[in-house]
Amino acid sequence: MPEIESQPRYPMERLDANIRQWFLDAQNDANRRGGQYLTTGLILTAAARSKTVFAERLLATLGLRSSAQLEEIFDAEWASSRPFFHDEPVTAVKESILRSADEEEASRLVNPEVFVATMFEFPTGMASKMVKRLGLDPSDVSRRLRTSSTSDP
Repeated sequence: MPEIESQPRYPMERLDANIRQWFLDAQNDANRRGGQYLTTGLILTAAARSKTVFAERLLATLGLRSSAQLEEIFDAEWASSRPFFHDEPVTAVKESILRSADEEEASRLVNPEVFVATMFEFPTGMASKMVKRLGLDPSDVSRRLRTSSTSDP
């Protein structure tokens, strides 16, 4: 993971460029759906659509062939939850940023595996609920993503 040139003042500054792009894509998706807030599910879906090596790894970890399959699961979860309560706690996105930034060394950017794995630490968060719809255990998916992060060169 790349080193940070200067010490960031805010945890959001510690996220790598791919993660920041997911936030933009997820916000656009939320706006399109009439939502106002980012959710872990929106971010997970944006990550899967990102056409990156990580997206391929994520889809493989989830046992999916395409991001379209994950989007179908997202749509079902979005329709079944109440607005503002897609994520429980409603602060799951913010807490994922803070926790993942705390987990990485101060001189390093947060990598995608660590950030997404952190989102799965919220059992009633939208990302975790989506993974449960696949018949998977979010904590197992989190562990597998973290393991793939530490095995990268």
